[in-house]
This record gives sequence, structure tokens and C-alpha cells, in this order.
Amino acid sequence: MSRVRYYVLAMFAGEVELSKANVDSATVVGEPRSGGLGSALRAASIAAQEAHQKDVRDKLIDLHSRTFSTAAAYDNAVMLAGYVAFFALWGGVYETLTPVCRLFTVALMGLSLMCYLGWQILQMLTRQWFEWNCVGVFKLADEPARFNDAWMKETQKHEVATARLMRFWPYLFVPAVVLGFGGGIMLTYNSLAIVFGWPQFTG
Repeated sequence: MSRVRYYVLAMFAGEVELSKANVDSATVVGEPRSGGLGSALRAASIAAQEAHQKDVRDKLIDLHSRTFSTAAAYDNAVMLAGYVAFFALWGGVYETLTPVCRLFTVALMGLSLMCYLGWQILQMLTRQWFEWNCVGVFKLADEPARFNDAWMKETQKHEVATARLMRFWPYLFVPAVVLGFGGGIMLTYNSLAIVFGWPQFTG
């Protein structure tokens, strides 16, 4: 009976020691596992946030690009329509205008048109320069690493050139609008002066 009790106690003691060892191993080994899991979760969370931020940036860049392209096309249409309308009106009333008024309005609108065309030509040259360089990049199409690196460099060059070009915008586009409005106001006033008998602009 004592021997049976001895075996039972020995088995119980072994189970207790075994369970204690399991707890210790779970504590010792579990902490690194818990820490590793936490680090992995944090890394995954940071990666997800960065991916989301990149996605937002890409969408924002795409939105600005499409908005700018649409706005630029609309602005160009408005400006061209304005020039066409002005010269159409000018052609209809030029015989009744004084020579000075005719010359002055044409000079104002001509300066406005040259400023506007200068701005458009600068944009066109910058865009064509980028497209020309991109054609050369496609020679590396069979080498993905070099192709992507060259494409990124050309894109960055284009962005820098566009940013530098924007410095000239106020000095070309704004005078084009101001001079154009000046010519239009002068033409309108002189036309009304003929109708109502007001003094015309004679210089």
C-alpha cells in the first residue's frame, strides 16, 4: 500500500513539476513569442498605413493632374475664344473707330496675344523635351531595372522643369489677361462713344 502511495505521489509530483515546467516555458518562451507577434503586428500596421498614405498621395496627384489638365484646356479655350471674339468685333467696327483707337487696341491685343503664346510655347517646349527624352528611355525596355530607374529620373527632371517654368507664369499670363481686357474695354468704350456721341479715344 505504501508502495502504491509512493507511486501515486511520485506521479502527482511529476505532473506538478511538469505543469510548472510548462508554465515556465510558456512564460519564458511566450514572452518573446508575444513580443515577436506584437512587433509583427506593429510592422504590419505601419506598412498598411504607409501603403494607405501612398495610395492617397497617388490619388491626390492623379486628381490634381486631371484637374489641372481639364482646367488648362478650359482656360485655353476661353482665352482663344476671347481673342477670336475681340478681332471679330474689331473687324466689324474698325471703319468707325479713330485711327489712334484702331492702332492702340490692336497693339494692346497683339501684346496680350504674344504674352499668351509665349507662355504656351514655353509649356509646349517643356512637354516636348520630356516626351523626347522618354522616347530614349524606351530603348531600355528589355532591362526593367535600368528602364524604371531612367524613367523615374526623367519624370523627376520634368517635374523640376515644370516647377521652374511656373515662375514665369505671373510675368506672361497676367499681362496677357490685363492687356487683353484693356484692349476690349477700349474697343467697347469707343463703340459706345460712337452711339451716344461721347468723345472717342484719340490719343
